[in-house]
Amino acid sequence: MLRQRASLLDWVTEDIASLQRELGAADRAKLSGYLDTVREVERRIQQAETNAVDNPLPDLERPLGVPASMPTTPA
Repeated sequence: MLRQRASLLDWVTEDIASLQRELGAADRAKLSGYLDTVREVERRIQQAETNAVDNPLPDLERPLGVPASMPTTPA
């Protein structure tokens, strides 16, 4: 569902609007700053996903001497 809407903030728009009506001016400003930060993180994630599709990482060979798996030992 989030993929279709592309944004967590879009998904909770009504809840955010309702909350903002109940807040004072200072808290609305804080919430607005927080929401701007979340929107920026979403934008960066979308950009990284696009870049990953356009520029996939090469399949590198494992360096010599590196085991395929590490045994776990109790600490």
